[in-house]
Amino acid sequence: MSHASLWIPVGLLATLAACASGPDENEAAARDEFMRRGSQYYDVGRYLQAEQQARLGIALDPEHAMLNLLAGRAILMQGELPKVAQARPFLERALEELEVERHKAYYSLAEYHLVYGRLLLSHVERERRALQQNPNPDPVAREKLGKDLDERDGRAHDHFRDADQNVKLALEEAPDSLQYLESQGQIAALRGEDEQAFACLGRALELLAESRAFLNRTLGFRTDLPLGEEERLRRRLLTDIQREIAVRGVMAGLYKRQGRLNEEELEYTRMLQLDERIAAVYYSRGMVRYELGRIPESAADMREFLMRTNLGPGAEQVAQAVDVLREFERLQPSANG
Repeated sequence: MSHASLWIPVGLLATLAACASGPDENEAAARDEFMRRGSQYYDVGRYLQAEQQARLGIALDPEHAMLNLLAGRAILMQGELPKVAQARPFLERALEELEVERHKAYYSLAEYHLVYGRLLLSHVERERRALQQNPNPDPVAREKLGKDLDERDGRAHDHFRDADQNVKLALEEAPDSLQYLESQGQIAALRGEDEQAFACLGRALELLAESRAFLNRTLGFRTDLPLGEEERLRRRLLTDIQREIAVRGVMAGLYKRQGRLNEEELEYTRMLQLDERIAAVYYSRGMVRYELGRIPESAADMREFLMRTNLGPGAEQVAQAVDVLREFERLQPSANG
């Protein structure tokens, strides 16, 4: 090939260089503004608007790692199955472009697979219940639907496997991240890996205990805290409490699966010690106590549940609670006895 064939006009070289170097100064300013607005929308839970701002920024700078991460996470938080699938390319691009703190992209990819897998599994379970209640009279169609549901169930568990791999990579970079430990515990529980789930969730509880001790100490003994800082610490404390309740809820589910009713009951009790207003926990503890044969305690929990729940009279949980109370009343000695 001759040197002449490689000649490119100087003007064209300048244009190519400008394109390769990313957005110009004005575009960069606009991109950063889209990032700022998108982050603000994300922080207040307006995820569709956050996604829109991130997409506008990406149109100016497709390789911007944090904009891709923001777009992927905003899509994830909208939580709808067809929509969630759109998050993956943004999160994978963020992982490609991030040079530091890659654990954020690994964790977000883990969350993508976890959310997608859960949505798939929830759909499969609904379809299976419907099939049991109204079986298709055509055996060929019934078999085909059953195979389709099995295939989707398998895909859901493939997502859980990929979630596990990504959250492990995130933990390699941030081994004491409470958020990552919580997610790994949930993923392990969904995959039936109870030992790993207990280990992750137990470590998460240790970190939460340390955090709450620090916050209580600071709020209790620091009299020089500015009002804004005190309010921030109190919000952190409330968040820690809610996170501990969530972790203990997963642990209660693990104990239930293993038939360890006493440990399951203890987790519900600890959850209510943290927040006595949660109707569903009274119901769950009441059912455990009923299985343990402690009808009076079960009835007491069911009364609390019925007083606090927003469920209507046709709900299955309400009907079961009423049945427990009726059984308790039947066991009471009559006034004439």
